[in-house]
Amino acid sequence: MYHQASCYQQHAEKISHNANPISPVISAMVMPLGFATNHRQSRPLALCFDCWVRLPMIRFFIGIFLCMIAVTGHIATANADQNDPRLDPLFADLQTPLSATAVQQTENQIWEYWLSFPDNQTIENTMTAAMLMMERGQLRSAERIFDRIIEREPQFAEAWNKRATVRFLAGNHNGSATDIAKVLQLEPRHFGALSGLGMIHMHNGDWQNALKTYELAFSIHPYLANVETIIEDLKKRLKGRAL
Repeated sequence: MYHQASCYQQHAEKISHNANPISPVISAMVMPLGFATNHRQSRPLALCFDCWVRLPMIRFFIGIFLCMIAVTGHIATANADQNDPRLDPLFADLQTPLSATAVQQTENQIWEYWLSFPDNQTIENTMTAAMLMMERGQLRSAERIFDRIIEREPQFAEAWNKRATVRFLAGNHNGSATDIAKVLQLEPRHFGALSGLGMIHMHNGDWQNALKTYELAFSIHPYLANVETIIEDLKKRLKGRAL
Protein backbone atom coordinates (compact mmCIF):
# COMPACT_ATOMS: atom_id res chain seq x y z
CA MET A 1 0.00 0.00 0.00
CA TYR A 2 1.28 3.46 -0.88
CA HIS A 3 1.95 5.85 1.95
CA GLN A 4 -0.36 8.86 1.76
CA ALA A 5 2.45 11.43 1.55
CA SER A 6 4.15 9.63 -1.32
CA CYS A 7 0.77 9.31 -2.99
CA TYR A 8 0.38 13.07 -3.04
CA GLN A 9 3.94 13.47 -4.29
CA GLN A 10 3.44 11.05 -7.17
CA HIS A 11 0.18 12.74 -8.11
CA ALA A 12 1.90 16.12 -8.13
CA GLU A 13 4.64 14.78 -10.40
CA LYS A 14 2.02 13.53 -12.85
CA ILE A 15 0.39 16.91 -13.24
CA SER A 16 3.26 19.33 -12.65
CA HIS A 17 4.05 19.80 -16.34
CA ASN A 18 0.54 20.95 -17.24
CA ALA A 19 -1.32 21.99 -14.11
CA ASN A 20 -5.03 22.53 -14.55
CA PRO A 21 -7.14 24.26 -11.90
CA ILE A 22 -10.07 22.00 -12.59
CA SER A 23 -8.11 18.86 -11.71
CA PRO A 24 -9.52 18.73 -8.14
CA VAL A 25 -12.98 18.45 -9.66
CA ILE A 26 -11.87 15.65 -11.96
CA SER A 27 -10.24 14.01 -8.96
CA ALA A 28 -13.49 14.03 -7.03
CA MET A 29 -14.96 11.49 -9.42
CA VAL A 30 -12.58 8.80 -8.21
CA MET A 31 -10.61 10.21 -5.31
CA PRO A 32 -10.60 8.35 -2.00
CA LEU A 33 -7.82 10.35 -0.35
CA GLY A 34 -9.37 13.72 -0.92
CA PHE A 35 -7.75 16.89 -2.22
CA ALA A 36 -10.78 18.88 -1.06
CA THR A 37 -10.20 22.21 0.65
CA ASN A 38 -12.50 24.50 2.52
CA HIS A 39 -14.49 26.27 -0.20
CA ARG A 40 -14.41 29.47 1.79
CA GLN A 41 -10.64 29.49 1.38
CA SER A 42 -10.45 28.36 -2.26
CA ARG A 43 -8.44 30.50 -4.64
CA PRO A 44 -9.71 31.84 -7.98
CA LEU A 45 -8.96 29.66 -10.95
CA ALA A 46 -5.80 30.62 -12.77
CA LEU A 47 -6.90 29.69 -16.27
CA CYS A 48 -9.86 30.88 -18.32
CA PHE A 49 -13.07 28.86 -18.24
CA ASP A 50 -12.79 27.98 -21.92
CA CYS A 51 -9.47 26.22 -21.27
CA TRP A 52 -10.99 23.73 -18.85
CA VAL A 53 -12.64 21.65 -21.52
CA ARG A 54 -9.83 21.96 -24.07
CA LEU A 55 -6.83 20.96 -21.96
CA PRO A 56 -5.95 17.23 -21.76
CA MET A 57 -7.74 15.55 -18.87
CA ILE A 58 -6.51 11.97 -18.97
CA ARG A 59 -3.18 12.72 -17.28
CA PHE A 60 -4.99 13.96 -14.21
CA PHE A 61 -7.08 10.79 -13.89
CA ILE A 62 -4.02 8.59 -14.18
CA GLY A 63 -2.29 10.48 -11.38
CA ILE A 64 -5.34 10.15 -9.16
CA PHE A 65 -5.29 6.35 -9.36
CA LEU A 66 -2.02 6.33 -7.44
CA CYS A 67 -3.98 7.85 -4.60
CA MET A 68 -6.92 5.50 -5.05
CA ILE A 69 -4.75 2.51 -4.21
CA ALA A 70 -3.88 3.89 -0.80
CA VAL A 71 -7.26 3.16 0.74
CA THR A 72 -7.71 -0.33 -0.61
CA GLY A 73 -5.61 -1.90 2.12
CA HIS A 74 -8.15 -1.07 4.84
CA ILE A 75 -9.71 -3.77 6.99
CA ALA A 76 -13.21 -4.45 5.71
CA THR A 77 -16.08 -4.02 8.14
CA ALA A 78 -19.63 -5.30 8.05
CA ASN A 79 -22.28 -3.39 6.11
CA ALA A 80 -19.77 -1.39 4.13
CA ASP A 81 -20.23 -0.04 0.58
CA GLN A 82 -22.84 2.64 -0.15
CA ASN A 83 -25.28 1.05 2.31
CA ASP A 84 -23.02 1.48 5.32
CA PRO A 85 -25.05 3.29 8.01
CA ARG A 86 -21.89 5.07 9.15
CA LEU A 87 -22.01 7.15 5.99
CA ASP A 88 -25.00 9.16 7.25
CA PRO A 89 -23.18 11.02 10.04
CA LEU A 90 -20.22 11.64 7.74
CA PHE A 91 -22.42 13.36 5.17
CA ALA A 92 -24.06 15.28 8.00
CA ASP A 93 -20.62 16.44 9.12
CA LEU A 94 -20.00 17.89 5.65
CA GLN A 95 -22.89 20.27 6.26
CA THR A 96 -21.14 21.77 9.29
CA PRO A 97 -18.11 24.08 9.64
CA LEU A 98 -14.99 21.92 9.36
CA SER A 99 -11.27 22.50 9.25
CA ALA A 100 -9.37 21.45 6.12
CA THR A 101 -8.00 18.47 8.04
CA ALA A 102 -11.45 17.40 9.19
CA VAL A 103 -12.81 17.70 5.65
CA GLN A 104 -10.06 15.47 4.31
CA GLN A 105 -10.57 12.89 7.04
CA THR A 106 -14.33 12.84 6.47
CA GLU A 107 -14.01 12.49 2.72
CA ASN A 108 -11.39 9.76 3.09
CA GLN A 109 -13.72 7.80 5.33
CA ILE A 110 -16.61 8.14 2.90
CA TRP A 111 -14.48 6.83 0.07
CA GLU A 112 -13.23 3.95 2.22
CA TYR A 113 -16.78 2.81 2.94
CA TRP A 114 -17.79 3.20 -0.69
CA LEU A 115 -14.86 1.03 -1.79
CA SER A 116 -15.46 -1.68 0.78
CA PHE A 117 -17.21 -4.92 -0.06
CA PRO A 118 -16.72 -7.04 3.07
CA ASP A 119 -19.21 -9.72 2.08
CA ASN A 120 -16.82 -10.91 -0.60
CA GLN A 121 -13.09 -10.38 -0.25
CA THR A 122 -12.59 -11.57 -3.80
CA ILE A 123 -14.60 -8.58 -5.04
CA GLU A 124 -12.43 -6.20 -3.03
CA ASN A 125 -9.23 -7.79 -4.31
CA THR A 126 -10.50 -7.71 -7.89
CA MET A 127 -11.43 -4.03 -7.54
CA THR A 128 -7.90 -3.32 -6.35
CA ALA A 129 -6.42 -5.17 -9.33
CA ALA A 130 -8.62 -3.28 -11.78
CA MET A 131 -7.72 0.05 -10.21
CA LEU A 132 -4.03 -0.80 -10.60
CA MET A 133 -4.67 -1.51 -14.26
CA MET A 134 -6.31 1.90 -14.57
CA GLU A 135 -3.26 3.46 -12.97
CA ARG A 136 -1.07 1.77 -15.57
CA GLY A 137 -3.29 2.92 -18.42
CA GLN A 138 -4.59 -0.59 -19.15
CA LEU A 139 -8.09 0.75 -19.63
CA ARG A 140 -9.57 -2.02 -21.74
CA SER A 141 -8.45 -4.72 -19.31
CA ALA A 142 -9.69 -2.70 -16.34
CA GLU A 143 -13.09 -2.19 -17.96
CA ARG A 144 -13.47 -5.91 -18.59
CA ILE A 145 -12.79 -6.63 -14.93
CA PHE A 146 -15.31 -4.02 -13.82
CA ASP A 147 -17.78 -5.63 -16.23
CA ARG A 148 -17.38 -8.92 -14.38
CA ILE A 149 -17.70 -7.29 -10.96
CA ILE A 150 -20.88 -5.50 -12.00
CA GLU A 151 -22.31 -8.68 -13.49
CA ARG A 152 -21.67 -10.49 -10.22
CA GLU A 153 -22.59 -7.64 -7.82
CA PRO A 154 -24.86 -5.20 -9.69
CA GLN A 155 -25.78 -3.37 -6.47
CA PHE A 156 -22.17 -2.35 -5.75
CA ALA A 157 -22.24 1.36 -6.61
CA GLU A 158 -18.48 1.89 -6.60
CA ALA A 159 -17.93 -0.75 -9.26
CA TRP A 160 -20.24 1.24 -11.55
CA ASN A 161 -18.42 4.44 -10.63
CA LYS A 162 -15.02 2.98 -11.45
CA ARG A 163 -16.26 1.68 -14.78
CA ALA A 164 -17.73 5.13 -15.47
CA THR A 165 -14.28 6.55 -14.82
CA VAL A 166 -12.42 4.12 -17.04
CA ARG A 167 -14.94 4.72 -19.81
CA PHE A 168 -14.46 8.45 -19.50
CA LEU A 169 -10.71 7.97 -19.74
CA ALA A 170 -11.20 5.87 -22.86
CA GLY A 171 -13.31 8.60 -24.46
CA ASN A 172 -16.61 6.73 -24.09
CA HIS A 173 -18.50 9.61 -22.52
CA ASN A 174 -21.95 8.21 -23.29
CA GLY A 175 -21.09 4.93 -21.62
CA SER A 176 -19.62 6.81 -18.68
CA ALA A 177 -22.79 8.87 -18.29
CA THR A 178 -24.91 5.71 -18.37
CA ASP A 179 -22.83 4.16 -15.60
CA ILE A 180 -23.01 7.37 -13.56
CA ALA A 181 -26.80 7.24 -13.75
CA LYS A 182 -26.64 3.78 -12.15
CA VAL A 183 -24.22 5.02 -9.48
CA LEU A 184 -26.62 7.81 -8.54
CA GLN A 185 -29.54 5.40 -8.47
CA LEU A 186 -27.66 3.29 -5.91
CA GLU A 187 -26.01 6.20 -4.05
CA PRO A 188 -27.64 9.60 -4.75
CA ARG A 189 -25.04 11.31 -2.55
CA HIS A 190 -22.09 10.22 -4.69
CA PHE A 191 -20.38 13.58 -5.17
CA GLY A 192 -17.62 11.89 -7.14
CA ALA A 193 -20.05 10.58 -9.75
CA LEU A 194 -21.78 13.95 -9.89
CA SER A 195 -18.45 15.67 -10.47
CA GLY A 196 -17.75 13.27 -13.31
CA LEU A 197 -21.15 13.93 -14.84
CA GLY A 198 -20.51 17.66 -14.58
CA MET A 199 -17.27 17.16 -16.52
CA ILE A 200 -19.13 15.26 -19.24
CA HIS A 201 -21.71 18.05 -19.55
CA MET A 202 -18.90 20.58 -19.79
CA HIS A 203 -17.13 18.53 -22.44
CA ASN A 204 -20.39 18.51 -24.42
CA GLY A 205 -20.87 22.26 -23.99
CA ASP A 206 -24.06 21.68 -21.99
CA TRP A 207 -23.50 24.48 -19.51
CA GLN A 208 -27.03 24.40 -18.08
CA ASN A 209 -26.91 20.76 -17.04
CA ALA A 210 -23.30 21.18 -15.92
CA LEU A 211 -24.46 23.95 -13.58
CA LYS A 212 -27.32 21.85 -12.19
CA THR A 213 -25.01 18.90 -11.63
CA TYR A 214 -22.29 20.90 -9.89
CA GLU A 215 -24.86 22.67 -7.72
CA LEU A 216 -26.18 19.29 -6.59
CA ALA A 217 -22.65 18.03 -5.88
CA PHE A 218 -21.92 21.23 -3.96
CA SER A 219 -25.08 20.86 -1.87
CA ILE A 220 -23.94 17.38 -0.82
CA HIS A 221 -20.26 18.25 -0.32
CA PRO A 222 -19.79 22.03 0.16
CA TYR A 223 -16.02 21.59 0.51
CA LEU A 224 -15.34 20.17 -2.95
CA ALA A 225 -12.31 22.02 -4.22
CA ASN A 226 -13.01 24.81 -6.73
CA VAL A 227 -16.62 23.75 -7.34
CA GLU A 228 -18.05 26.97 -5.94
CA THR A 229 -15.91 28.95 -8.39
CA ILE A 230 -16.93 26.70 -11.27
CA ILE A 231 -20.58 27.25 -10.41
CA GLU A 232 -20.14 31.02 -10.44
CA ASP A 233 -18.33 30.88 -13.78
CA LEU A 234 -21.04 28.68 -15.28
CA LYS A 235 -23.66 31.18 -14.12
CA LYS A 236 -21.73 33.99 -15.78
CA ARG A 237 -21.40 32.01 -18.99
CA LEU A 238 -25.13 31.26 -19.06
CA LYS A 239 -25.95 34.88 -18.26
CA GLY A 240 -23.73 36.04 -21.12
CA ARG A 241 -25.45 33.61 -23.48
CA ALA A 242 -28.86 34.97 -22.44
CA LEU A 243 -27.69 38.50 -23.25
